[in-house]
Amino acid sequence: MAGRGGTGVGAVVTISIMGLMVLGLFVTTLVFYTENNKTQTALNDANLALSEYVREGERQNDRVRQYANEARSAPGNKSVVTHLIDSLEAANRLAAGSARISTDRLNEIAGEVGVGNAQGATASSLVAGIRERDQQIAALNNSFNAAEAARLQAQRDLTNERASVTTIRTDFESSMNAANARINGYGDDIRRYLESLRAVESLTQQQVIDLTNDYSAQMARMNSDLAREREQNLILREQLRALNISGQTAGLVPDPATLVDGRVAAINPTDREVTIDIGRRQKVVLGMTFTVFGAVTQIRPDANGQYPAGKATVEVIRINDTTATCRVLTERQGNPIVRGDVIANAVYDPAKTFRLVVYGNFDANGDGLNTPPERDDIADLIRSWGAVVDDALAGNVDFLVLGTRPIVPPPPPAGADIAVMSEWQRLDRAARRYDELFNQARETSIPVLNQNRLFYLIGR
Repeated sequence: MAGRGGTGVGAVVTISIMGLMVLGLFVTTLVFYTENNKTQTALNDANLALSEYVREGERQNDRVRQYANEARSAPGNKSVVTHLIDSLEAANRLAAGSARISTDRLNEIAGEVGVGNAQGATASSLVAGIRERDQQIAALNNSFNAAEAARLQAQRDLTNERASVTTIRTDFESSMNAANARINGYGDDIRRYLESLRAVESLTQQQVIDLTNDYSAQMARMNSDLAREREQNLILREQLRALNISGQTAGLVPDPATLVDGRVAAINPTDREVTIDIGRRQKVVLGMTFTVFGAVTQIRPDANGQYPAGKATVEVIRINDTTATCRVLTERQGNPIVRGDVIANAVYDPAKTFRLVVYGNFDANGDGLNTPPERDDIADLIRSWGAVVDDALAGNVDFLVLGTRPIVPPPPPAGADIAVMSEWQRLDRAARRYDELFNQARETSIPVLNQNRLFYLIGR
């Protein structure tokens, strides 16, 4: 009994201990579970807070790892965020001079200085912009240095020119003083000459009166002789008319062959044009007209001395060296122009040598500029046509060819350079010579041609 009672007590104790142990384990488990939940909640909160700075997937990025390594190796074993903040502030100070500046403000500064754009300027673009700006500054410095060197050279040249002008002015003043002295001497000579001129003036007036009387007497005699010549001319014309009527002047009528100027070489009836066998070398000009005859024998005067009208009339419209193209003005019906027909013009004379005077500024090359040297080109063109170019407007001159009048600038001031004064005097003489030739041609009834009319005359 006693033995069973001890065993039962031991079992009860054991069970009690085990119950206590289970209770303790339960309590411990409950406490651990509670703490584990708190820890998990804190861990989740920490992961959530950490995700605001770096995502789970970003932690494996090579650049993030590189920044982490740089943060660990930096003095003070900084965190990645601290390292990035310090790096960003250092870049801001370098780029904008202030550590605490927003990216938007940095973009605005980049746009203000003309680097990158206001939406996406970066540090690298700032560096590139600064380099480009440095290159521009260097180029401007080079340009400035070159301009400064040119300015210094221009200043030296100006100094030299001033010295040269001073020398020229001194020489000019010396020349003017000498000229004034000579002019004063000329004034004395002129006064003496005027005194001599007054002494002979009365004698000259009497001589003029005598010459006027002699001239009047000579004109009276010449008018009397002219009247007699006109009367004799009328008598001869009447005798010639009587001889023509009686047929006794057959030997005086010119040979019709001598009146022929050329022949029809080709016919273009579609365009009513013909080609004649004379051209520029024979001094054919545009607008000249010819009468067409079927044969040389048809160019004979009638009993009254009148020549027949011919079968057609043609006008020159294009000229070559040895031929010319004519349009048909009139043509008899039933008697068309054929190849070999002869042509004649009563006033056309290919043997005549024209004489022309050429003066002024011309535009021989057609560039729109009238210059003095091109006068020689016009003269050569006239000579190639077979005419003669004279210098003086004599009585045997046929035409005066005038270009544009030489332009004369305003007179230079009294202290002008000698070369400038000489050039102005040359232009003034050329202009006055131009006016003299024009007035002389007008007074003597010599035809005046401009460049266009000259080209028309020679068939250019």
